[in-house]
Amino acid sequence: MHQLLRLIFLALISFTALIAEELPEEPRQERGLAGGVDAPAEASGAMLAGPLAHLEGEPSSIVNGVVNAITGVYSESTIDIHLPGAEPLVIERSYNHLDQTPKYLFYGWNINHSGEINIEDSHKAVFKEGSGCQLQYEQINKHQNPRLFAVSKEKIRKGFTNCGYGEIGGGSNIKNNKIIYDPDKHTCSTISGSGTITEYIIKKDPGTLKKKYRNKNFLLHREKKLNGNQIVSDYYETTLLTTIRSVNSQGLGLCGVTFHYDLEKVEICTSEDKKITYLFKLRKEKEKKRLYLTEVVRPDAPKETYIYDESIKDLHIPLIRKEKPNGRCLEIEYYNHDHKHNEVGEDIVKIKHSHDPRINRVKLLRAPVGSDATPLITHRFFYNANKKMNGGITSVHDALNHRVDYTCSEDERLTEITKFSGTHNNTHQLYSREKLFWGYNKSDLGGSDVHQP
Repeated sequence: MHQLLRLIFLALISFTALIAEELPEEPRQERGLAGGVDAPAEASGAMLAGPLAHLEGEPSSIVNGVVNAITGVYSESTIDIHLPGAEPLVIERSYNHLDQTPKYLFYGWNINHSGEINIEDSHKAVFKEGSGCQLQYEQINKHQNPRLFAVSKEKIRKGFTNCGYGEIGGGSNIKNNKIIYDPDKHTCSTISGSGTITEYIIKKDPGTLKKKYRNKNFLLHREKKLNGNQIVSDYYETTLLTTIRSVNSQGLGLCGVTFHYDLEKVEICTSEDKKITYLFKLRKEKEKKRLYLTEVVRPDAPKETYIYDESIKDLHIPLIRKEKPNGRCLEIEYYNHDHKHNEVGEDIVKIKHSHDPRINRVKLLRAPVGSDATPLITHRFFYNANKKMNGGITSVHDALNHRVDYTCSEDERLTEITKFSGTHNNTHQLYSREKLFWGYNKSDLGGSDVHQP
């Protein structure tokens, strides 16, 4: 019996070591508690089981749920549709104020079921997710067919971590994802670390309605789950979505949505007889036209209204205000070169030249947090970095002037979170400091520690 228990114990140790090897960028945390009592060593977020990990979660650079303190980008995501069932169908809408490429909800906005793969002639591929993430892949089986692509080692070192999905494992590790392209059959698919296979179909030219084999642009078509269920996306003759369906392993439809397009309106009708309406506004600038999302009407959620900065003489206009019923709103301001003296609350930040990396980054947020509906400053952002904005410190001050500093490396990874006590600039005192160390290989897992000064 003792021998059997010993073998089981050794097997568990081996399995744990194997999982660790699959996670080359896993940081580990050692947290210090107030009063000098040391907490058990544990991984950040959901990496390894530990009480503080479950209570506190992974250290994040996202402020107020919408602003990345490292990049200064305003982004948000909202689930507009959730159809339950054996294979639930979720339509999630996302926005990135710096990403103005045309998408399924036109400029700035996209939905999760809208992936695209561009195969380049130089044995490279660009994978674009519906969330807006774009990543370059490289062919790893040269002079072979079908071609197999893996994530570019050079590109993944910039800003990517293995903590984005809230869990650590081979199934969510982006390094395990592969692209399979057959130039003879004009087929393209991806396989994730979890075993999910996604098929893509060739993109058609809107002008001639002919398949564009030369450019090798593929659109998301069919996602095959391990249980046999599938999520299928269909298109009109161009690249506009017509339906997104959830089907079981026998091909029987479970639930779905259909898309209807008008001049400045898109409607999505669900299999449960519900309708979501997206309203757009046409903007013209220098003989060019763009549609921007201005209103979303949903049966199970409050109406949302979006306002953009139309004072900018350019087609690229960022979101500056989001409104909901009962006076709820969020206002966003950005650093601007036209205003060489940017007012950030009571502070003045000087922008001396048009190449300053702070330009177009979020400057402050306002919301009605007082006794009435008047928007007040809730967060202010001060960026301190080198000329190329590679690495540096971002200081964030809340409505009461509490200060938190976010430090990132040249690879745009969060390396330190420093919190201060006090509410005046000249009385801020160090309260706590949390450091994170990121590794690049199997033997260097890196680590993280938190301590009180």
